[in-house]
Amino acid sequence: IDGELSRLQESYATISEKEGPAEKGDVINYTVLKFGGKDVTKKEESSYKIGQETYGKSFDKALISAQKDDEITATVELGPQDEKDKSEKKEMLLKINEVKKVDLPELNDDFAKEIGEFDSLKVLKDEIKKGLNEQISQRNRDQVKSLILQKIIETNPFEVPESFVDNYAEEMMKKYTQQQKNFDTEALAQMKNIYKSYAEKEIRVYYVMNKLKELEKVDVTDEEIENEIKQSAEKMGMDLDKYKELYKKQINKEEIKENLISDKIMNEIERTVKFKKQFKEKTEKKENKKEEK
Repeated sequence: IDGELSRLQESYATISEKEGPAEKGDVINYTVLKFGGKDVTKKEESSYKIGQETYGKSFDKALISAQKDDEITATVELGPQDEKDKSEKKEMLLKINEVKKVDLPELNDDFAKEIGEFDSLKVLKDEIKKGLNEQISQRNRDQVKSLILQKIIETNPFEVPESFVDNYAEEMMKKYTQQQKNFDTEALAQMKNIYKSYAEKEIRVYYVMNKLKELEKVDVTDEEIENEIKQSAEKMGMDLDKYKELYKKQINKEEIKENLISDKIMNEIERTVKFKKQFKEKTEKKENKKEEK
């Protein structure tokens, strides 16, 4: 809940130029002069908020105490943030162009009223808690779905065209490379190798789901699609007609239909699946303790 409140505060924060050294929470405007020991020919400005650790803890640590016009060396970690052991590290020489201070609004009843139809900060917290519980439930459902699909793929191996994997890996990298535009060819190649394993997994899941849809012949009615739209409106506390008008460009009935078909198929498979708890790690620890004795 506190994390969500912090994100809301940041959304309504005011940013102003700062004199003096940078601290955690400040925004740095910088230019990369060297990357991996090589001069950067196309020098572009980038912004970064200290404390995000998007490029690793070392990168953020190097920015602490930096001031305008300083040149500092920072280490950046390339690759998905959830698998640090697979990331590549590169040194960058940065020129600090500007340090900005972020002023957060005070968390009180007035703030809750300002950001939406909430009578008090307590009501806002209750809504956040409700939303987080829904997210946790959805993550649990997604985890079950992922385990089932993983097992199906393991027991039904098939080849995936290398060109598909390459193209999808490049698409996955785009968001990351757009944030940091100064990667050289070598760094991009290293990143691509990391993302290719993720791309291959997602492509296999796509193929499996399409095959399941072909075999199961599941139908979805217009009423079910309409009900899904209604639930989305209710989650946002909006009137259905108002929601449809406001989000008419985002409401894709064909996409909703495909998602409902996938959910029905996975729910049916889940009813036939038995999950077993793994005790291997605990057993190994007990055996190690016995050996130590």
